[in-house]
Amino acid sequence: MYKHILVPTDGSALSARAIEQAIDAIMAANPKQLAEYRSGKDKLFGFFVGQVMKATQGKANPAQLNELLKRKLGGA
Repeated sequence: MYKHILVPTDGSALSARAIEQAIDAIMAANPKQLAEYRSGKDKLFGFFVGQVMKATQGKANPAQLNELLKRKLGGA
């Protein structure tokens, strides 16, 4: 689905920029969930984490992903 996201094949973690690109793609592909999250449905945070991890084939650093995702979902 998100084939334009570059995932390293050597097992290394993704850069912050690559994670941000994945987050942007997921947010753009899921406007309904984004609007619901921003209107107070905080439980959708897990949905976005899962979608980004799926798009990055599990290569995103979870702590870094959570930090970047919170910032992006907050409208930053």
